[in-house]
Amino acid sequence: MSRLQRPQGFILVSMIMLLACLFTLLFAMLTLSEQRSRLVHLNTERTILGAEARAGLSEAAHLLAGISDWSDAAEELPSGQVSLNQAAGAWHRLEVVSARSSEVTVRSVAWFETAPGRPGVTRHLEATFRRRGLSFPDAALYGARWVVMESNARTDSYNSGTAGYDPKNPGTAGHVGSNADVTPITLRSNADVKGDLVVVQHAEPTVRPNSHYLETQRREEPLPLPVVAVPVELAASSSRGDVHSGVPVELAPGRYGDLTTGAKGHVVLQPGDYLFDNIDMGQNSVLLLSGGKVRIFVRERVEFGSNTRINMDSENQDSTSLLILADYSTGQKTGFHFDSNCDLVGALYNPLGPIHLESNTQVFGNVTGDTVQMDSFAQVHKDRALQSVVLAPDPDGGQGVRRTSWSSW
Repeated sequence: MSRLQRPQGFILVSMIMLLACLFTLLFAMLTLSEQRSRLVHLNTERTILGAEARAGLSEAAHLLAGISDWSDAAEELPSGQVSLNQAAGAWHRLEVVSARSSEVTVRSVAWFETAPGRPGVTRHLEATFRRRGLSFPDAALYGARWVVMESNARTDSYNSGTAGYDPKNPGTAGHVGSNADVTPITLRSNADVKGDLVVVQHAEPTVRPNSHYLETQRREEPLPLPVVAVPVELAASSSRGDVHSGVPVELAPGRYGDLTTGAKGHVVLQPGDYLFDNIDMGQNSVLLLSGGKVRIFVRERVEFGSNTRINMDSENQDSTSLLILADYSTGQKTGFHFDSNCDLVGALYNPLGPIHLESNTQVFGNVTGDTVQMDSFAQVHKDRALQSVVLAPDPDGGQGVRRTSWSSW
C-alpha cells in the first residue's frame, strides 16, 4: 500500500465511525423524545380522567342531597351505568360501594378505551358521604398543632365495616394531617404514610430522606376539631369513687374517680358511657369490653403501661366499639400516653392535648390530638368505619351532604 493510500484509509474509517456515533446519538434523541411525548400524553390522559371522575362524585353528592333515605342509594343513583363524554373521549361509571341511611360510599371510575370494549388508562376515585354531623378526621393521624412520625413509623387503612385489617394488602387512606401553618407534619427517615399529607394552604411538611407518602392535599381552611361534651346526665351523676384494683374487675357505666391497676391489671367495661379523672394501667394489662359500644371520657390523664392490650379481642378490629375522648370541663388539658408495644382497637380524640405513642405501639382506628407523636415502629391503621360516628353537630345545623373521606388509584 502506498503512503498516500494509508491516510485515505484512516480518514475513511474515521468518517464511518463518526457517522455511526451520530446515528446512535440521533436514535437515542428520537427515542427520548418519543418517551417524553408518551409521558406527556399519559399525564394529559390522567388529568382528563381525574376531572371526569371528580365530576362523577360531584354529581353523586348533588343527587344524594335530594334523597331522604340513602339505604337505597344504589337504586336512586345511576350506579353501574356507563356514559361517554364525547368531547373528551372518556368513559365513566358510578358505583355504590356501600349504603346506609345516613352514609354512602361511592366509587367513580373513568377510563379511555384502547379498542371498543377494552379499557386502557383508568382512574378510580372513591368517597364516603355523610348526611350530617362532624365525624373523626379522615386521617390515621391528625394534629391541630403538629404531627411527628419518627423513623419507621407507619400509617395505612382498612374498613372494619367490610373486613378486618389485612397487613398483606393495607389500604391507602392512612392520611396524616395538621391545621398548623408552620412545620405541620414531620416525617423522619423511613416513615411510611400509605396515604396523603393534608395541610392548610401554603404550609409545607418536613420530609426526611427515604420517607414515603402519596400526595400533598391542601385545605383552604383548618379542619374543625370540635370539643365533645360529656353527656349531661353522666357529668351530673354522683361519682362511684376511685377504682384501685390488683385483681380482675368489671365496671358498669357511670362516673368514677381514678382507674388504677398495677402490672397485669384486668378490667372489663360493660356497654355505655364512662367518665374518669385519670386512667393508669400498669404494664401487661388488659382492658376489654363485655359487648356493645363504650365511650370513655377522661379529665386529666390516660396512661397505659408497656404491652397493654385495649379492646384487642375484637375479631374484625371494629374501632367504633371504643372511643377514648378528653373532657375539658374542669379546665384541665388531658394527655394520652401509650408506652411501648401497646395494642389498641379504638379511636383516640384529644383535640386540645398531646397524644404520644411510644415505639411499636399499634392502633387500629384513629388518633386525633393537639399534638401527635409517633415513635419508631409505631403504627396507626385508619379504620374508615369511624366516618359513620358522629362526634358533634355540624356548625350549619346538620343540613346538607358532607364528604368525609376519599381515596384514589
